[in-house]
Amino acid sequence: MRKLSFADKSRAVGTRTPILVEAKVNARWSLDFVHDQFALGRRFRILNIVDDVTRECLAAIPDTSISGKRVARELTALMNARGKPGMIVSDNGTEFTSNAILAWQQRDGAEHCNRVKQQHVGGAVEPSASRHMRGNGGEDDTS
Repeated sequence: MRKLSFADKSRAVGTRTPILVEAKVNARWSLDFVHDQFALGRRFRILNIVDDVTRECLAAIPDTSISGKRVARELTALMNARGKPGMIVSDNGTEFTSNAILAWQQRDGAEHCNRVKQQHVGGAVEPSASRHMRGNGGEDDTS
């Protein structure tokens, strides 16, 4: 549980209890988006799905627009190929909190935990799946 104390009305102060994960394949997957743009200015996104235990990138789905329905469809296809994960962790992005994801989770999804997973990388804060995509291999940079 997260204990909070409110120093002021705008910000909660406290610590998070880490999610405990078994050291086995498919124990926990992380979802995150990476954004970029082509030389001519058109933007695109890549949905990254990473197994947090093996640090394997299970899928990297590029497109100019990825909806919650598309995320659910890609997760279903991945679960059919690899098996159901014990838990799926993501940030609170609109694609991950949409009605399509909630319906998918109730119908045939794994436990889904919306949580801001952040790691400090070079003075910036970067979600876990993006760190894997950028080639850091999941190693935390605590400098």
